[in-house]
Amino acid sequence: MPAADCRERRGTRAARLTDPLATFAVTGFLMSWLLGQGQRAQCAWALAAMLSREQNVAIVLIVLGNALTKRLWQRSLWLAAALAIFLAWMATLRHAYGAWPFLSGNLALPFAGIIYRLMHGNGIVGSHSIPIHMLAIGFLLLQVGLSICMIFLRAEHTVLFIALAGVILVTLAGIPIYMNGQSYTRVFLWMPLAIWFWSMQTGRSWPVWLLTPAFLWPCFALVQVWQS
Repeated sequence: MPAADCRERRGTRAARLTDPLATFAVTGFLMSWLLGQGQRAQCAWALAAMLSREQNVAIVLIVLGNALTKRLWQRSLWLAAALAIFLAWMATLRHAYGAWPFLSGNLALPFAGIIYRLMHGNGIVGSHSIPIHMLAIGFLLLQVGLSICMIFLRAEHTVLFIALAGVILVTLAGIPIYMNGQSYTRVFLWMPLAIWFWSMQTGRSWPVWLLTPAFLWPCFALVQVWQS
């Protein structure tokens, strides 16, 4: 196997190892904000969320904007401090490696990734996986619909904006993100997370029941490993 392919696979595996940490950190950050915990705890959660996955900067910015709107100046300063530390770390990596630590091609024209997946259903795991990928797109669009419904059902602003940020990410996600089913759970986490928080806040159970097909993804991952 070429050395470049080995490095790419090691990088992909390392990125997947950070997914549980990123999910745990961003969930802890949102819970600390919604429960009104201390500023230092929120700063620590925010920093952990951003360092484990850089796209979580968007969630921190949403919460920071909400804090500024509510004139919570101390919380805003602590969140701004977390952002400053994160940006300083990114600048350090840029200086050390000569490039920004972000993957190119992750963003594209609106719906380019979805169109590619619908037109190339076989992906990288063979034509026998076309039904699985089509179901994956359908489930993803279901989450988009639930996120848009939150606008009309007057969801809490922070949770609503996170859900809509997930809709924007789905729309602008590039072809590499849609290459395999694992990306659907790794990248498009904001929508189901926001829907879950929304259900907890309002006492509605039906949105969570609609998200239960997500439990099938571990089975899909096992099938992919068995096929390879």
